[in-house]
Amino acid sequence: MYQCKSHPDKFLVDHLFHVRNIGLNLFNAMNYGEDSTITKGLEIALLFHDFGKASTYFQEYLRINIGYENNTIGSKEFLQKQHDLGNRKQHGPISAVYCYYLLSRKFHFDEKLSYLFFFVVKRHHSNLQNAGEEVIYEDELIEIAKTIIFDDIQFLLSEIKIADTIEEFITFLENFRLNRIIRKVRKEFTINDYFLVNLLFSIIVRADKADCIIGDNYRPVTNDTLSSGIVDEFKKNLPFIDNTIFSIRNSAYTEVNESIHNITNEKIFSINLPTGAGKTLIAINAALKLKNKTPGIDRIIYCLPFTSVIDQTGDICRNQLFKTDNSDIVLLHHHLVEFEYKCNNFEYDDFQSEFLITNWDSEFIITTFYQFLHSILTHLNKNVRKLVSLNNAVIIMDEVQTIPQKYWKLINNVFTFISNVYNIRFILVTATLPLLFRPDEITELAPLKEKYFTSLNRIILNVTHITNPIGLEEFVDNIIKQVKSNPEKSILIILNTIKSSIKVYTLLKENGIESLYLSTNIIPKERFDRIDKVKKSKKRMIVVSTQLVEAGVDIDFDIVYRDFAPLDAIFQTCGRCNRNSVKGKGIVYIFLLEDNNHRKYCSYVYDIVNRSKTLDILKSKSIIEEKDFYLLSIEYYNAIAELKGDSDSDFLLKELSGLNYKNAFTSGKCFQLIEAIPKATAFIAVDTEAEILWNKFQELMVNTKIQRYEKKMQIRKLLRKMGNYMISIRKLPDEKNFYYVSPGQLEMEYNQETGFILDNNATDCFF
Repeated sequence: MYQCKSHPDKFLVDHLFHVRNIGLNLFNAMNYGEDSTITKGLEIALLFHDFGKASTYFQEYLRINIGYENNTIGSKEFLQKQHDLGNRKQHGPISAVYCYYLLSRKFHFDEKLSYLFFFVVKRHHSNLQNAGEEVIYEDELIEIAKTIIFDDIQFLLSEIKIADTIEEFITFLENFRLNRIIRKVRKEFTINDYFLVNLLFSIIVRADKADCIIGDNYRPVTNDTLSSGIVDEFKKNLPFIDNTIFSIRNSAYTEVNESIHNITNEKIFSINLPTGAGKTLIAINAALKLKNKTPGIDRIIYCLPFTSVIDQTGDICRNQLFKTDNSDIVLLHHHLVEFEYKCNNFEYDDFQSEFLITNWDSEFIITTFYQFLHSILTHLNKNVRKLVSLNNAVIIMDEVQTIPQKYWKLINNVFTFISNVYNIRFILVTATLPLLFRPDEITELAPLKEKYFTSLNRIILNVTHITNPIGLEEFVDNIIKQVKSNPEKSILIILNTIKSSIKVYTLLKENGIESLYLSTNIIPKERFDRIDKVKKSKKRMIVVSTQLVEAGVDIDFDIVYRDFAPLDAIFQTCGRCNRNSVKGKGIVYIFLLEDNNHRKYCSYVYDIVNRSKTLDILKSKSIIEEKDFYLLSIEYYNAIAELKGDSDSDFLLKELSGLNYKNAFTSGKCFQLIEAIPKATAFIAVDTEAEILWNKFQELMVNTKIQRYEKKMQIRKLLRKMGNYMISIRKLPDEKNFYYVSPGQLEMEYNQETGFILDNNATDCFF
């Protein structure tokens, strides 16, 4: 009955009907609003996003690809035929124009909305670019249109009860001038259009891929498996500890419960509690209660700043709270997670698992700030797909203070908008709440927080050394004295850069003091093992680390030494000292460290405004008690907000409002949660498993017998496993992007204790 194929094993008409059904199901589940115009426009875009595949040029392109994959067409013939087809095989531009034609001429949409649908359809196989700079070649499109097998298209048109002919469309094309439309509509773009385009793009791309990978019966997960009282039951079995911090945990838990019960229409919340006050359990409980209380909410997304703490939180959720390894209930997603989606013993293949994991098809997702924020603020096709899953969600932002100040205004605007339009509830969790929102814009779920902060007396902060810079040798001398005078005390030493951390570790070792080293200079596999060892150790430990242990890593030491840093980082460091208040009083020492050129190590990492304001606040003090941290934190954030401007946020908001995706996400001032420092990747073959992975990778790269898509999938899967042996290193412009450190090179390139051996002349880096 049908003539055209969309894919080797699928008829075009079937595919387009399936995509329409999947996409509308996704959209209707969002409670987006009552705007029937958007619904109709989306239906047209879904039904005709592959209109151009009905051309004989595309059908020929598909035929020769099948022949090449099946080895019935040789590579020389394949390349020649591809060359002969040229751009005429492309289906995106003509599909976009046909959607514009239907919406503007048959359904009488205004020019701007018709153009927005044109834009998302044209880009559905690529990344989003500046919407005001799209280009098409009308003569080329007319040539393609003349080959459209319109009998298949008539099946789609009859579904929407529209009469049309290919001749009528060609006449339209002959008079179509995209540049004239763009000149008019780009003046009307707003920030609302940015979020609408992203939502439409997300639905179209996800529905398109879902039909190809899962099938036409795909439905996003909308479980209601997790009981709102599951944390209440878990807490009943926790051991009782008779101390202040345990009392605070219980009081804060109860208070947040009551706050959730009393909320009405609020959408953005905070849980601002001291370190060690049980914020993880409190936040999960609050999210479950919100999910149960709020109509339409069907999932929880728990975001953390670093991958190093995701497994920790995942273990709590999977093995202790929810007691399930079903991916449709609890899902972990970061760049190292393997593509294995489990659901009631049903086996998903690699492509299906990758699709479901990267699209967050689960009731409770644990992921990184990077994955979450780059789903909203992005131009990348693969990232925008997740946007559908943000709708109807409670989103926990744990350790929210790690978001750079330059993006505070941007985050405020974005969170405020999407919480209203996408039916989202945000819970910002931290011990040091930044001024992302004014007090009247956010609801604190622990309103007695000041009482909790001021009642604690677990540690003292010694800042007597912050005005006189010293070198690493003198710093280590201070530590050695502490080690010898307190033989039972565990000690954590946090440095600002990898080089300084390695130097301190080496100096301690030269003085007969054994310690454990932590930084991103060691491979992830070893790093996670060492963090786990620290958490489980019952013996005294001395650990030398960079800042990677500051946020969210549940470790506890008696004494902490730290290189100077902004106040919020210092307070996070304090959270690694005497967390459970079971060892008397802990102490945190802050020193101002400098290198041999008298440059402060903190200047390699932190902004001068944050550093100078911290120094202004602390320089007149010597010993600070924990009960004073809260008010000092407020003073610090107020000062930072006054001194630092919003130029980066203003730039991005302007570009988003103009739908300038390329400017916002690829330019010099583009949004980047992680600073884009030129880096190379080094694969370190430290053990037999690493060697096996490397050999498999080499074999796979030269294997010509595997089909192209299967080969790409196998490479992606293997690279995720290899990621446990990969580290990022700084690179110069003329250096290569990838290094393999073989077992024979380990002695010269990789130290088993401190990681990659840095060139003495290399630029220092942090973490």
